[in-house]
Amino acid sequence: MTPSPTTRRQRPLGVAVIAVFLVLDAILAAGQLLFDSPYMTRTGTLIEMSDGLPVVIVALAALRIVAAVGLWLGSRRAWVVTMLIVGVGLAFSFVVYFVGDPAYVRMVIDIVIAFYLNQGIVRDYFEGRPPADAAVVVPTGDPGAPGSRAGGAGHEGSRP
Repeated sequence: MTPSPTTRRQRPLGVAVIAVFLVLDAILAAGQLLFDSPYMTRTGTLIEMSDGLPVVIVALAALRIVAAVGLWLGSRRAWVVTMLIVGVGLAFSFVVYFVGDPAYVRMVIDIVIAFYLNQGIVRDYFEGRPPADAAVVVPTGDPGAPGSRAGGAGHEGSRP
């Protein structure tokens, strides 16, 4: 019997784009804190509201980088972490919106990421299932061997 070929999961292009976006977003958030620029991301308004928020922003930036690496590698946990990051990001966007400094583009980006990561083919990728359009390879033995279903002499259901 020949060994069945192993199928390697193909990373969806959108997952790679989201991973790169998460890294860039982390860099921008950290850059905003380092260079004291309120114009780089939506967190400028939030920083003005709270003194302890820079620590949260640094933690979220580090978490974004960890999630990006995990997404790149196809980790299911990274998918969950990314969904949590998107949820927190949307919550921040809503707070900023109600404070009077809306970040519409960022809201749309977070919503698009959430919907994309929940598409069937992307979820299959992170759950380790082959794509629906992939051919299933079923190893078969010798068709004439006793006990095989291809019709050997010893099969109970064969007719004379």
